[in-house]
Amino acid sequence: MEVRGSAGNDPLIGTADDDDFFSSGGSDTINGLEGFDVIFYDDNPRGITVNYTSDVVRQITLGTVEKGDGQVDTFENLEGLYGTPFDDVFIHTEFGQPRFRGNDGADTYTGSEQAVDEIDFVLDPAGVTVDLAAGTATDGFGNAETMTSIERVRGSQFDDVITGNESANRIRSLDGNDIINTGGGNDSGSPGMGDDTVDGGEGIDEFNTDVEYASATITIGGLGNATTVESSEGFDTFVNVERLSFSDGILLLDVGAEENTGFVYRIYQSAFGRTPDVEGLAFWLGEIDNGTSKEDIADGIIAASEFADRYGTNVNNMAFVDLLYQNVLGRSGEDAGVSFWVSALESGNLSRDDTLVLFADSSETIDLVGSVLGDGLFISYEQFA
Repeated sequence: MEVRGSAGNDPLIGTADDDDFFSSGGSDTINGLEGFDVIFYDDNPRGITVNYTSDVVRQITLGTVEKGDGQVDTFENLEGLYGTPFDDVFIHTEFGQPRFRGNDGADTYTGSEQAVDEIDFVLDPAGVTVDLAAGTATDGFGNAETMTSIERVRGSQFDDVITGNESANRIRSLDGNDIINTGGGNDSGSPGMGDDTVDGGEGIDEFNTDVEYASATITIGGLGNATTVESSEGFDTFVNVERLSFSDGILLLDVGAEENTGFVYRIYQSAFGRTPDVEGLAFWLGEIDNGTSKEDIADGIIAASEFADRYGTNVNNMAFVDLLYQNVLGRSGEDAGVSFWVSALESGNLSRDDTLVLFADSSETIDLVGSVLGDGLFISYEQFA
C-alpha cells in the first residue's frame, strides 16, 4: 500500500501489510506497523541525514530523517529507507536489521556494531563495486561512497564486484555476471542469474542457487577445487563454499577430513554404526559451525542412550577400546594399538570423548566413510518432513 504525505506535518500510519511511504514537505510522523515497510525520499530537493536507533523493549526500529530547512521526520516500525539523488548520510546506532538504499549521490553509511546492516543497490543503472573490508563502494551512478560496519549487500541488476569483510556477510547479487568474494566469517547469499563467480574464503559459507538440484549440471572438484553449477539461471563457479542450497534440497560439500559435515558423518558412524538422521545432522552441524568443539560434540553423543545400547554401560577401558575397534573400524585391535589407547585412558591423558574423536578422525575411518560421501552429500528437503 502507498501512503503519501502533504506539504504539512502529517501523521502517516501503515497497515498490517507491506507499505511504501512517500514523505513530502513538513515534519511527518511515520509508523509502518507490521509488514516490510519502506520510506522513499526520491523527491526531496536536497540530501538527507538519517539516524536509526531501536527501542529494545518494544523490539522496533525507530529514528529521524533531517530533510533540511528545519524539517525532521520521525519514524518507527520501518524496515527500509531509500535516499535522495543527492549526498545522503545514514547512521545506525542500535539493534535491528535496517536496509539502506542511497539512490544517486555520494552517500555515507555507518552501521551499528550491534546490528546487521544492509546496503541495497537494486535500482542502480549500472554495476557496482563494493568492498566492505575497505569501507568503499562505487555505485551504479559512478559515485564514490563510504561505509562502516556494514554486513550485507544487495547488488544491482548488472555486473557487480562485491567483496565482504570478516563479519558474517550476506551478499545477494541479481542479474549480470557477478564476482563475489566474501572473506572471513560464516557467509551466505545468492548469485542470482548470469555467469557468476563466488569465493567464500574462510568460514562456513552457504549460497543459494535458486534452481532444482536434479535440473542442474553440477561438477565438484574441478579446476582450483571449484564446484560449478550450470542451469537455466547461468553458469556459476563456487570456490571455498561449503554448502549449496537448491530449491529442493542442500548439497553439503564440506565432507573432507578436516571439514564439519565429514566429521559429523564419521562420528555418527563411529558411535552409532549408521548414517546420521537429517535432524541429528542438522543439529550437530549447527553446533560445530558455531564453534562447539569436537570433544563437546562427542560428549553429547556418548550421553545418548543409543551409544549406551551399542557400547554398554560402566564398561572398563579395555572393553571400551575393543568396542571402538570393532564398531568403528570393523576389526580387532592390534596389540600395540590397544595398549596405547588403554594406557592413555587409564592415565587420564585422554578422555573417552577425546578417544572417540580420534577414532572418528583416523585415516582408516576417513577412508571408510569417504567412499560413501564421495565429493558431497545431497539432502532433499523432503527428508526433513
